[in-house]
Amino acid sequence: MRTTMSTARMAALAAAAATVMVAPYLLAVGCSSTTTNEASCGAGTALQNGVCVVPDAGQADAQQLADVALDGSTDATTSGDVASDAASDSGAGPDTSTSDSSTVSEYDADPCPVNSFTQQYYLNCDPNCQSQEAVNQQTCQMLTCASGQTWSPGRPIIDCQQSIVVRTPSDPGVDPHCGSDCPAAGWVYGMAMAFASNSNTGYSVTVSPPWYLITGTTEPFCQLPDGRAPSNCLWFDGTVGETIYAVTTDPSAPGKDVVLQCASQGVCP
Repeated sequence: MRTTMSTARMAALAAAAATVMVAPYLLAVGCSSTTTNEASCGAGTALQNGVCVVPDAGQADAQQLADVALDGSTDATTSGDVASDAASDSGAGPDTSTSDSSTVSEYDADPCPVNSFTQQYYLNCDPNCQSQEAVNQQTCQMLTCASGQTWSPGRPIIDCQQSIVVRTPSDPGVDPHCGSDCPAAGWVYGMAMAFASNSNTGYSVTVSPPWYLITGTTEPFCQLPDGRAPSNCLWFDGTVGETIYAVTTDPSAPGKDVVLQCASQGVCP
């Protein structure tokens, strides 16, 4: 009887000891075996000292942070790409001030003429000179390539003591009809003017770059048939009427004065 009790007691003690030793790893049910030399633990378990165990909450959080840290470089790169794309989509982009400045003409506008005893506006097409002479929108639109018409005001000069001014528009832009009227010339804007004879009195017509003058053409706004280049100065003897085109290749051309005044032959280079 004593021997039997000793054996039972020993069995109970052994069972209790086994429970104490295994308790920390009771949740390691995902492993294929309790101990292993291979990293074959199941989901939610980790290999510690050759044993598959379920980490406590602190260990799990630390592992998660470590995993995030390992992936950080990839995420940072992705974030950088997204930020770059967002900047592009928002219109931030590179500085385009150089491109914008390239559209500004290299020439300066002429000062706006002032009506006086020595000069008089015949026509103003430049809003920048509105304070000196009202812009005649209807006429200014009529004499363009797009209109296909010619402005005919009559005699070019009434009094040789007074010069006559036709003010070109500033920043005229591109009139596609100028290109179709005369493709080889490269004009982006033009003004067509037809003057009557000047009672046999010679006169000159001048304008400064980037505006130019052509006359004697067989087609509107085209260069002379003999190949002469457009000019900044033309002279006429005043015996017959003349059709004159003021043209430019610069869509940002500033306002310039086309000046008509009595002059003797040889005034133009």
